[in-house]
Amino acid sequence: MPVRFYAQGAPSWWKYQLVSLANQRLPSRKLYFYDFLVDNGMFNFYKRGERPLLDRWLEHLKRFVLEIDIRYKPENITIILPDWLHDPAFTLKAATHFLSRMLCKDYECLLVVHSSPSFGGYSRAALEAASIPWATGLAAPLKLNCSRTAKNRRVIKLHCQQAIVEQVCSIASRHGLSCHGLGVALKPDHIKRLVGLGLTSFDSSSWTRPNSSIIEKMLGGRWSAKNSREKDLFMKVVLQRLSREVELEGVERTWSKRI
Repeated sequence: MPVRFYAQGAPSWWKYQLVSLANQRLPSRKLYFYDFLVDNGMFNFYKRGERPLLDRWLEHLKRFVLEIDIRYKPENITIILPDWLHDPAFTLKAATHFLSRMLCKDYECLLVVHSSPSFGGYSRAALEAASIPWATGLAAPLKLNCSRTAKNRRVIKLHCQQAIVEQVCSIASRHGLSCHGLGVALKPDHIKRLVGLGLTSFDSSSWTRPNSSIIEKMLGGRWSAKNSREKDLFMKVVLQRLSREVELEGVERTWSKRI
């Protein structure tokens, strides 16, 4: 089965766009084209140690989603419902809020599966999330939960990501739900393993930072994703590398038009 790769800040020709309520950056306006994954933007509050009022934040999220729907008339919109790192109780409370129920009547909704010592592991949290009838999928939080800082760089623990995906996606599959990976390490063989465990979509910001030796070998010289021309090249390189290991949705159409 093809898997979807959502990328924030991706070139406008890439269909699967991750956009966030935190910065509200949107791609070029194309009607009837995009498939949007909408991040709820709660992590910005988490970094500041502030919890927003849930009613107000869901109202902001609803307005942002409606703006996207009206402006782009996209093929699909999937919403990551509000969550809080290591707080599954808050995440479930947000998912059962009446504004969440209203949003999920019109759009697909993902529930992030967080765990905590008091609540239990990912399997139990996934079972609780899967019981929400308006959820269309579960999301496995893989970035901060599976990383450490070493010598001024972030090191991703691949075995950790694999263990979380295995727990969350097995529950999602059992309940007929999709399974999304938040912040997946952008390594083709690693993603292939995760897809084998039931991952149906994923996102990653690492497409703007592909391995420099690979870039130099494929493109020659030094490159940066800071301008649009080089951003196009970075995205194409990443898609080509991923496509060697996994079947990506939307790649064939992209290749015929852009490569």
